[in-house]
Formats: sequence, structure tokens, C-alpha cells
Amino acid sequence: FTFDDHEPCSVSFNQIPWEDVTAVIQSPGIPFDYPEPHPITSIARNKNIPIITDINLLQHVFPDSQFVGVTGTNGKSTTVSLIGHVLKESRRLYGIGGNIGIPALSLTSLDKNHTYVLELSSFQLEISKPLNLEVAAWLNITPDHLDRHKTMQDYVAAKERIFLNARHAVIGIDDEFSLQVYHRLKENRKSVISISSIQASDIYINEGIIHDNNEPVIDLRLIEALQGSHNYQNAAVTYAVCKLLKVPVNQIRNAFCTFKGLSHRQEIVGRLKNIMFINDSKATNAEASVHAFNRFTSSAIYWIAGGALVFCLFALL
Repeated sequence: FTFDDHEPCSVSFNQIPWEDVTAVIQSPGIPFDYPEPHPITSIARNKNIPIITDINLLQHVFPDSQFVGVTGTNGKSTTVSLIGHVLKESRRLYGIGGNIGIPALSLTSLDKNHTYVLELSSFQLEISKPLNLEVAAWLNITPDHLDRHKTMQDYVAAKERIFLNARHAVIGIDDEFSLQVYHRLKENRKSVISISSIQASDIYINEGIIHDNNEPVIDLRLIEALQGSHNYQNAAVTYAVCKLLKVPVNQIRNAFCTFKGLSHRQEIVGRLKNIMFINDSKATNAEASVHAFNRFTSSAIYWIAGGALVFCLFALL
């Protein structure tokens, strides 16, 4: 049986042979807890039937492949794509998918020890059974999706599930919520790598240069697609993840230099005389737009925007 949360259901839930149901595969877009669980969710819980996602199915089918999960309020897609680019340039077999737009079950089948890199939203993590990840990466967290999670504490808790069963953890610590998560992780596991551009950490960015063990390793100032403090964070997390995947540092550096960035994310779409035109339409929350503005020092910025984001941004500026 399949059900759509937005269409009338012609089958009564009581007609389902629940004794034969081994699992419920729930779409991340269907409410799990708040504002109220879907009726199927409630029935499955009451009957102790596992609720899973397509991510869990992918791991079930390919248990010997490596899995990398990336979450965060902002920067997930860029980081997942950059990790994939590094793996490609280092001639490794990989697949990227999840919340980035490619369904997990549409990914190409990979052999043992090859790598799936998955963008994981709070919606997916809230529902999924704990994932067996080789590396779980956390970029940042700021208020978002509270219409689904009700409180920041619930939002953080959903995101934090990415670290359950993960072999290695990589976490940006430049916001207070993330720093609290980092301290919790350090209490319970050995392999945790902290990333920062504003405070002491295992891997840090200083004046656009990634430092590892206090040694400069990659100068990001020379890479146009990775400019801005937010992209410095994305790159540093990618560096840490790829290093854990045994990619040599020189290969990571070379791959960074050929990364073109993603469409709609501070994408330079043209120049006319001394005017640069930038498409940043994927900045769908105020925090992302603030990061975009902070990349540029010029005061002569013409911003075309609309929707609720405008009012949220004015509150931050």
C-alpha cells in the first residue's frame, strides 16, 4: 500500500493486514511527530513496526559500501557535491544523493568499499533508523523548519541523530548549538574532529587558509568557487571527511582547484562592464543570505528578493 499525505486515501487503515507488515517506509515530507503524526505513523508505533526511510533501504541492500552523511542548516549541498568532486578526481567510485535531489534508491549500485555521500535533512534523520555511517559531518545549525520541529531543541535533536552509529564525526563549532553538540560528542566517542574559523579547533581556517594540526594545508583564497566564510567552512569539513576516507592531501587540494560550485548558490552568471550578476536563489533562509552578503566588501549591491525571507533578513541586518 502507498499513501499520499495530500490525497484522499481509498483504503481504510484497518483493511491493511498489519500482522504481515514488516516495516513502514515513510516519506520525510510526512509529519513524524509535529504538528501531529500521520495516522499510519501512529499505528506503526503502537504495533512496534519499524518506521524507516529509503536511506535505510539503501544501506540494507549495500551493507558493505561506505556511507558518508552530511547535515547542517546551510551548506549541505555544496559540501556533498565537493566531497563527490574530490572522490571523482581521486578516481574513486562514488554516488551522491539524498536531500540534494537524487533519491537514494535511484543511485547507481556500488561495490564493496565504494562510497555513497548523502545529504541528510532533519526530516530524514528524524525518521530514519540510526544509520551506519563511516563519517557523519555536521556543518552548522541555526533556526529553521520550526513549523516541523516546534522548538530549536527538537530541531537539534533530529539533526544530532546523524551521529548515532557513526564511526567518525566531523562537526563545525562556530555557532552555540553546534558547540554544545560537539561537547556532548566528545564525552561519548573517540573520533571527533572539530572545524572552526573563529576559535581553536582540530582543523581551522585562518585568513582563508585551512590549517590541520596547526600546519597550513590548502589556500582557499585562490579558489573562486569557495569564497566566503561559509564556503571556507564547507571546504574545511570536506577536507576532514576526505582525509578520513584516506584521500591524500595533495589530491584534495587539486580537486578543490577544479570545483565549479553549484547552480543557484552564489553562481556568477554574467558580467557587464564593472557589474557582476550573481544568482543566489538557493539562499532560502535569512542566515544563508547574510553569509552571501558578507562575502562581498562593496557597498554597491543591488538585491532582488521576495517572499518571507526579506522580512526575516531585515530583522538580522
